[in-house]
Amino acid sequence: MSELRKIVSPLCTVLLSTSFMVFPAPSAASAQEMNSQQTRQQLEDRVQRLEQELQATKNMLMAKKTAPVKMVVKGKKAPDKGKKAKKKVRVALKPTPKFKSADGSFVAKFVGFGQMDSVFQNNDTVAHPNGTTVRRARLGLAGKAFNVWGYKFLYEFANNNKPSLQDMFITYKGFKNVAITLGQAKEPVGLEWQSPSKYWTFMELPVTTSLTPRRSIGTIMTATFDKLRFTTGLFGENANKTRTANEGYSIDIHMAYTPFHTKTTHLHGAVHYSYRVPDDQTNTLKYGGKHETSVTPTASITTGNIGSVDHNILLGGEMLWVNGPFSVQAEYTQSTVSRDAGFVDEKFQSYYVQGSWFLTGESKNFNPKKYGHGRIAPHAPFKPGKSDWGALELAVRYGLLDLHDNVITGGSLRRFTGALNWHPNTYTRFSMNYTVIDTDSNAVRPNDNSKSLALRAQIDF
Repeated sequence: MSELRKIVSPLCTVLLSTSFMVFPAPSAASAQEMNSQQTRQQLEDRVQRLEQELQATKNMLMAKKTAPVKMVVKGKKAPDKGKKAKKKVRVALKPTPKFKSADGSFVAKFVGFGQMDSVFQNNDTVAHPNGTTVRRARLGLAGKAFNVWGYKFLYEFANNNKPSLQDMFITYKGFKNVAITLGQAKEPVGLEWQSPSKYWTFMELPVTTSLTPRRSIGTIMTATFDKLRFTTGLFGENANKTRTANEGYSIDIHMAYTPFHTKTTHLHGAVHYSYRVPDDQTNTLKYGGKHETSVTPTASITTGNIGSVDHNILLGGEMLWVNGPFSVQAEYTQSTVSRDAGFVDEKFQSYYVQGSWFLTGESKNFNPKKYGHGRIAPHAPFKPGKSDWGALELAVRYGLLDLHDNVITGGSLRRFTGALNWHPNTYTRFSMNYTVIDTDSNAVRPNDNSKSLALRAQIDF
């Protein structure tokens, strides 16, 4: 409309001017006749200027027709080609590189941690060595693809000079409330064991893990609901084990019920069951327990090799209660060994009870869906100039492993451990454990009442 006005306005002006000249007032007729030639010349000049303006307006309209038109959709801004396109991959460096696609459907991050130990032991009837070691040095990659596929690869480079594959599995999470895992992973038996070792309350595992399995290759199905978590799995043996005959296998079932869970309170109880068949090569089983340090290589009590084993069944329960800075955790496991060739069955058992208190007010970070402890985030990370000292935790644990029964008299082992954990920040931890052990007269190391002081520095990501 603005361009049309620019064209019409000059035309109206010309027509109006012409009307006064063509139809003049009677009083001006003689003057117009005298100057008719001059008036004609002025009119021609006006027409020429009008044609020039008309041509300029025409040129302007043609230029606008050929220019690109910006499309504006209601509620959306037209794309601006001058702006840079959004990044397709987002990179974070806290605490290690993490790569994430723009839509979040692909994620890859480096994971791992390192633990350095020093151990000092006060020997009783048996000599236990002092020493330093790199307890763990693990590095791996974890993430997801297409939103529904998860994966993890974790390798151990230390473990007292025993490098080994730890985790290597993929997980499908496309079903509602159900996840399926394939590969080498932790068997779902027990509580403390299912948490990453960098989040354990104490430097070493409780005595119950002398009876329970570790990692194996298999298939795991986990169904998670509001308060109930059900896990079952079918497993072969560990990927690092060499074999020349049919390998053993196991069927595990784990069920946990969590009546309440918040950031600072938690309560759950669980039961576990495992049916286990040894490999065809040996048909044997062996249990043992030792001092609670990483530098003690020899078992304090042991069953020795139990031959003619048809199968064994693990049955037990566990619980965890958290109330603000306080927590109580306990586990019990019994192993019933069924033997061939007329041998009687054997039963072994183990349990522990532990409690902890965060002097600085933090709480245990337990995830009921993942069924494991998580990283502790101090309320006030370590800043000496501001009198911020991180998180400080005190813990105690008492455990018993009993390897006595009908024919097998492997001895019993009691362990009492006190711990002090300092978390200066979210990714660093320093630990001190003081342990006293006590074995009976049937132990490989009988009547041993040794003591140890263990120190650890840890960093994880």
